[in-house]
Amino acid sequence: MRWLCLSSLADETPEGKSIVELAGTKGIKVSSDRTGMSFHQLHCRNKKQWSRYLPNGTKIRKGAFDAIRDMVIKNGNPLPKETEERVKTIAQNGGTPLVVCS
Repeated sequence: MRWLCLSSLADETPEGKSIVELAGTKGIKVSSDRTGMSFHQLHCRNKKQWSRYLPNGTKIRKGAFDAIRDMVIKNGNPLPKETEERVKTIAQNGGTPLVVCS
């Protein structure tokens, strides 16, 4: 949840704002100090992704399942079957599934 919140700090969409708010209710605190961090909004086949680069070099990406799945596979990494199953469940229940990876 912390990485999801970190990746949402610069996301001004309703989803991004609600993620940060939800994290706060779960006791997850993230600094609003963005020193040494950079945020990038990417577009991949009309699907938005957010990248956040932390001062220690960690890159966090958040976005639509298809965009993140394609990036993960392109980089030669496995995608857990559980992730796809949870995305389907969330979508079937009317939610907006987002996936986070590093």
